Amino acid sequence: MRSAELDQKLGQLHQAAERISANLVELEIDSSRQLLESSTLRGESAERWSAASAELTELWRRHGLLEELLNRADKLRGSRHADELRSLLTGSSIELARSDVRLSERRLLGSLEHTEHCSPDALLQAMSTSFDQVKTVLGRISDVWDGLVPKVDAARRLLQSLQAEAEELGEAGRDGLETMSRKLEVLARGVATDPLSVLPGDVDALRRELRVIQDDLKESAALRRGAEARMLEARALLTALQTTVGEARAVREELLVKISVPQAPAAPERSEGLEDDLAEIAELVRRGAWRDARHALEAWTAQTEALLDEARRARDASRAPIEARNQLRALLEAYQAKAARLGLVEDQRLEEIFARATDTLYTAPTDLGRAGELLRAYQQALSDTRPAAEATP
Repeated sequence: MRSAELDQKLGQLHQAAERISANLVELEIDSSRQLLESSTLRGESAERWSAASAELTELWRRHGLLEELLNRADKLRGSRHADELRSLLTGSSIELARSDVRLSERRLLGSLEHTEHCSPDALLQAMSTSFDQVKTVLGRISDVWDGLVPKVDAARRLLQSLQAEAEELGEAGRDGLETMSRKLEVLARGVATDPLSVLPGDVDALRRELRVIQDDLKESAALRRGAEARMLEARALLTALQTTVGEARAVREELLVKISVPQAPAAPERSEGLEDDLAEIAELVRRGAWRDARHALEAWTAQTEALLDEARRARDASRAPIEARNQLRALLEAYQAKAARLGLVEDQRLEEIFARATDTLYTAPTDLGRAGELLRAYQQALSDTRPAAEATP
């Protein structure tokens, strides 16, 4: 390596030393690093930062070794010391560490100490690796703090808001809020002392649970604001059920009298206690037990609506055979009118079928199956007789 090349190499090492110094200073004054130094870390974060902090200290020491080498190299510039300068800049000229050799590992003529040397280039490469390791740990912890501390603070504000709302609704001792409070404190402590152990999803999950409680409290608050209207709606629903059950029972009784059926659908009988249940809900409302009242009212409403649907189906099922009989009656009258237009009213066969169908349809209880058969027979007989009647001049 010629003199000019040695000067160029020395200049490159000076530039490297300046950049290292600037980056290490910036790392030292970094707010996250200073916060880490003042924090009491635990767990994985403590282990990782302890190792990174030791690496940072070692970086400063190695930077000092590089500066010492450059000072010596500056004094050797010139052609008279070219060989010595070349050895200094390219050889294993930097003593990294010195340690005692254990007696069990010594040789008789060996040294009492072990020294580790490296070249300036090897030193720079090792320092780059160490710097990346320190930067990675610092970046990971900083990212957690930057991302999760605001979320934890937001969750704490939401929790405080929910606690105040719950107290206003008479639910200050609500189990869910106490559980959330304990969970939040554990998470907050983890973010502060062991940020690497906390996953972003942990805080997000807690916030979702708080939102569920928030929605539940909103429902209770809505009931408090509209309690009178909700109770009136419940009363109207109960009245509709009672009315429909009455209709279903009346229609069923009519069905059993008028139509011959193997089984008639019965109205629901489970509606008898709903009046008392609604009175108990009204008492919860009066006491301001909004959450209990809301849950009870929701369950009561679901049960009552289900019974109302059942009563409507029973009523409609009982009406269907009666309506079918009425339709058969109307159809029989239509066929008779058609027979009259064709001049077949006095046809003996048609008269007999008509008489039997009329007797079946107007005698209680009506056999709908038999009435349908007779009606089809009348229709067929009318179709068979019609061509002959139309052919008569």
